[in-house]
Amino acid sequence: MVRAAAKNFAHVGVLVRPADYGVVLEELGRDGQLSDATRLGLARAAFAHTAAYDAAIVEWLDSIGQGVGTAEEDGADDGLPETIHLTLERAQSLRYGENPHQRGARYRVAGGSSWWTAWSSTAARSCPI
Repeated sequence: MVRAAAKNFAHVGVLVRPADYGVVLEELGRDGQLSDATRLGLARAAFAHTAAYDAAIVEWLDSIGQGVGTAEEDGADDGLPETIHLTLERAQSLRYGENPHQRGARYRVAGGSSWWTAWSSTAARSCPI
């Protein structure tokens, strides 16, 4: 339903993030309708949300799979997945990219914590070698 609503963003707005509720309510109260830009942004968020959900399902199926529909059926039993599905979210905008004339940003796995948070929570129990 979310994907179908997002596909029709020219006519409807679809909400998948509670953080958008206030913005949408404010715009509806002020203008009586959602702008084209707001509906487009909501549709983009909806497709990103469903893509992340789909990637999580594929990852789960891969974790319980028996080699059905994979290279393992073809004798390529190297223990590596056929595909890797990443969902990344921008964690920080940077002043520039690899070169000063380029734009840049730092991304992290969506819904995950930073490497520092993950490391510092286990630092007392581990030692780098």
